[in-house]
Order: sequence, then C-alpha cells, then structure tokens
Amino acid sequence: MSISTSIGIACYPDDSDTLQALLSFADKAMFHAKAQGGTTLRGIVDIARASDMHVVAEGVETAEQLSAAREAGVELVQGYYYARPMPLEALIDFLQAQKTRPEDGSKD
Repeated sequence: MSISTSIGIACYPDDSDTLQALLSFADKAMFHAKAQGGTTLRGIVDIARASDMHVVAEGVETAEQLSAAREAGVELVQGYYYARPMPLEALIDFLQAQKTRPEDGSKD
C-alpha cells in the first residue's frame, strides 16, 4: 500500500510503477484543480476519468451535496437524499415508483 499524503489517496496496486505514476498524476491533478478554482472533488473526478474509472458519490444527504457532486462531474450518487435503508418489500415499491420520476435527479 502507498499513500499520497498531499491528497490522502490510499492504493492497493499490483504494480508499484503504476502506483507511483498514479500518485504523481493525482498530486498534479489536485494542484491543478485547486489552482483553477476547482474543488478537491473535481480533482478526484478528473483523476478517476484519466484512469478510466467511474465515480460514485456515497452519502449524499442534501440538495446542496447533490448539486456539488453534479457540478464536479460525478456520474452516480447514492445516499439519504434519495432514500433511507428499507426492507426488500419497500425497496421493490420504491423502485417501481422511480419509473415515473424525472431523470434530472430531483425528488419531485
């Protein structure tokens, strides 16, 4: 395992050369994002995209958090903003109701 102390990324790679390249790129991407007025989240999204990975924001609880995630380019979100944990039967009802919901991320 290796950790980039400047941005707090921990990796468990198969290849140490790949790890060092990724961490070097991560440090540069975070610096660039902040220098351009972006956020740490934007930098993380940029790193993931450059590494051909998808980004899921977990723990989104408010409209403001959802907006920040979307503005940073996060592809998928999950959290209490959408739903709390529920039994299977309630989940089935919830998912069926989602078929008629707008796809813009709104709760309406």
